[in-house]
Amino acid sequence: MNDLGSTFRRSYGKLLASLIAKGFDTMSAEDAISWAFQQAAEKWKSQVPQNEEAWLNTVAYRYAVDSTRKDRRNEPLPVQEESMAIAPEEYEEFKDERLRLFILCTHPAIDISVQTPLMLQMLLGLTADEIAQLYLVPAPQLSQRLVRAKTKIKAAGILPTLPDAESLGSRVATIRDAIYGLYGLVWEDSRSVESYLAAREAVELAEILVQLTPEDPETRGLLALMLFCESRREARTDELGAYVPLQSQDSGRWAIEKIEAAEQHLRICLQSGRPGRYQLEAAIQSAHASLAFGTGPKVDPRQILQLYDGLIQVAPTVSAHLGRIAVFAKVHGPEVALAELQSLAASNPQVSAHQPFHALKFELLSNTDDQPGALAAARQALALSDSPVIQRYFVERIAGLEG
Repeated sequence: MNDLGSTFRRSYGKLLASLIAKGFDTMSAEDAISWAFQQAAEKWKSQVPQNEEAWLNTVAYRYAVDSTRKDRRNEPLPVQEESMAIAPEEYEEFKDERLRLFILCTHPAIDISVQTPLMLQMLLGLTADEIAQLYLVPAPQLSQRLVRAKTKIKAAGILPTLPDAESLGSRVATIRDAIYGLYGLVWEDSRSVESYLAAREAVELAEILVQLTPEDPETRGLLALMLFCESRREARTDELGAYVPLQSQDSGRWAIEKIEAAEQHLRICLQSGRPGRYQLEAAIQSAHASLAFGTGPKVDPRQILQLYDGLIQVAPTVSAHLGRIAVFAKVHGPEVALAELQSLAASNPQVSAHQPFHALKFELLSNTDDQPGALAAARQALALSDSPVIQRYFVERIAGLEG
């Protein structure tokens, strides 16, 4: 029996894009895909088809056609299957079907606050609960907003048509965020094939977006950022599959060709003089690479701290604050950094429900005399992690502290 969960995440967006391109509304397409996977769960027990996506697409399409006919009281469909496909020349620049859904989800009629969550649900089939965990928002509230957005898409007859250059430019920021959200979902699981494929897809989508908007520095900054991160994929776990923190990674296992490509993109986008979130994050990763390899201009941790200060000005995310505090510890020591961490938790109580908060707290306390505090932080980080690799890391740390 095949791993349907992996197939679901890998194929959901492509199947949805295919059905929407054939003229079905979003909700009907989602229902059809759910039916196809229900059938797969039953029929694939004995034999998995050679082409899984083609099988799912056929079953989903037939279900959508039948449902449409029933909804229209057995009236025939207005056009045949062959003529329902979007003209190839209309999407000749879009080499991945999922990018069509990005365009659909960023339509001006859809509330901008729900566009990125909508992409994650439509592209990956994520539940409202899973997306709510990513954004630290109440799941019922997010679920209602997603339903309203899909209802508006259906009522207004919004289609994934190619906008003009000006309209596309105004929607690129949301598309960037969704691509990075896709990448972030598989970041912790660096060893699985599913993670590798999803990460590669995110990088390819960013490359397509750079081709469509070559003058946009933030899009190029996003591509540089992901290439820097991908360069460390092999070094993030050891030979036994155990997690290795950045400061302990063997830089000899970093992919130098990805770092060089990222540096080239970073140089191009920084020439624009329009710094943004992804450019700053890429610059931070570039500084870490320079520290690891000892190449290029000498980088002082204080310079990285300044980059984080700039990042927080434009994107005060939890991860940005935690990254800054980690570098702050290198400059001012773990005790002062712990005070910064507690101050962050006091100003934003939701941070304490964030696994990386406790992971950073553990690292800081491990460098002080407060071993009981480090043990408590490690246990909390373990409890909040759903990554087997990260869980194993903290199990080993806890065993070491207890021993």
